[in-house]
Amino acid sequence: GINAEYMGTLLHAGQQLDETPMVYSILGWCYALLLVRPEKTDKRPWLTVVLFVVFVTCAGIFTIVHWFYRFVIAFQLLFFIISSSAFILLFREWRACPDRSARLLAEVYAALLFTALLIWLTDQFLCPKLHNLPGGLPNPQLHAWWHLLIGFDCYFGIWFVIFLHSFHRGLDPEVRFRCGAALCVAQERLTAFPLFLFWTSCD
Repeated sequence: GINAEYMGTLLHAGQQLDETPMVYSILGWCYALLLVRPEKTDKRPWLTVVLFVVFVTCAGIFTIVHWFYRFVIAFQLLFFIISSSAFILLFREWRACPDRSARLLAEVYAALLFTALLIWLTDQFLCPKLHNLPGGLPNPQLHAWWHLLIGFDCYFGIWFVIFLHSFHRGLDPEVRFRCGAALCVAQERLTAFPLFLFWTSCD
């Protein structure tokens, strides 16, 4: 809805409501990946609070600066740097993960992420041509596909981190694929109901 407001109005306020939450989300993603292993906080109990304060402070500074200076390239560069850092953290956890099914979650996440990025870049650089396709073909609306793929991408990424969080705390999680699409990360009384095509349950 926020993104639709910006795309529909192209107002500055709409741009802030579109881009600022993206920075909040990726900072939260890095925070979750940094603290996925309990030995970090067991040895340094203060680490959770310190990282939280640092990330919230960074988010606050970005919000204020971005509102007044309205930068686009700098935002994209900053988002790319933070996203790359998060991907490196995820790759490190993927290499150390002993469960093949859980590793598959991260692999699907990466595949969807790179596909979505390719679609976004195509839309950015070839948008005029996509509006004038030969034979009267309609615009494929690649930006909408970017949002759709990123939505599913986040779903798989979050469940991979949930698995890691449970695994490192001895909860014996298990990834289950059903009907070729649905999946479940089962642990002690963990259940969730994501939207779209997926559902989860625990026996």
